[in-house]
Amino acid sequence: VAEEEGVQATNLNEDLANEEVKKETQVFFREICGFLENTFDIFRTKEIISYNHIIEQIKKIIPFIREKRHFILDMSNLKVTEHNYLISHSVKTAIVSIALADFLKLPPHKTIELGAAALMHKVGMLKLPETILTNPGGLKENEWNAIKAYPILGYKILQAAAFPPAVSMAVLEHQERNNGTGYPRKISGDQISFYGKVIAVISSYCAAIEKRPFKSGKDAHNGILDILKDMGKQYDDKVVKALIFTLSFYPIGTKVLLSNNSIAVVTKTNTANPKEPVIRVLTAEDGT
Repeated sequence: VAEEEGVQATNLNEDLANEEVKKETQVFFREICGFLENTFDIFRTKEIISYNHIIEQIKKIIPFIREKRHFILDMSNLKVTEHNYLISHSVKTAIVSIALADFLKLPPHKTIELGAAALMHKVGMLKLPETILTNPGGLKENEWNAIKAYPILGYKILQAAAFPPAVSMAVLEHQERNNGTGYPRKISGDQISFYGKVIAVISSYCAAIEKRPFKSGKDAHNGILDILKDMGKQYDDKVVKALIFTLSFYPIGTKVLLSNNSIAVVTKTNTANPKEPVIRVLTAEDGT
């Protein structure tokens, strides 16, 4: 009995510590969302964006991911109510992009560039009418043509603001697809920059799992399966494999049913084997 009580006390202490880090992670996520919202508001009113300010935020995100990786990659924990989809989606895309860069051991300057491109990849949408962005139904042809122009608008915005060419190109190319079916230029394969390929995969994954007013999000595991279906077709093989090793087949926060009918939740990823994440059992076989 004493041993069992000791285990329960240890679990309770761990739960309390984890809850504190979860709250800290939520606050951090909301702060970055607030920064991006403010950045976009300044651009709307003054047509100004500072690359140095973007870099400052990316440099804050990088160490946070390294220290609290198993919390910041739990997308189900990163919820906001006061910021719109465009903001939260861009921040989540940046977080996963930086985590992937960390897995690939990219040099610091490339990690910063990729993070900056991911954070700004939707900036061209600020030039589109609000009605198009919030339309819950099907888009008319002229509205769809306007949507397909937003990567070009984003590229021009960042180019005018003296962002590095690699960052501007990533924003231009993040909707291109490996098989040439993307937009705006319908380029394919190695014609697409590395940053563009990475953001194409991660933005699609984050969009699949994100809940929106007119669409319920998929769970993280099914979001990964969606990406796998288009591996080698729409998405670059190497980038998809890197994403799977970064998030695993069962990303953090995913609820899983075990072979003995117990329910568990994924708490950590195993970068050595994406099929075997670390889990925490929530219920016994009989459901208790």
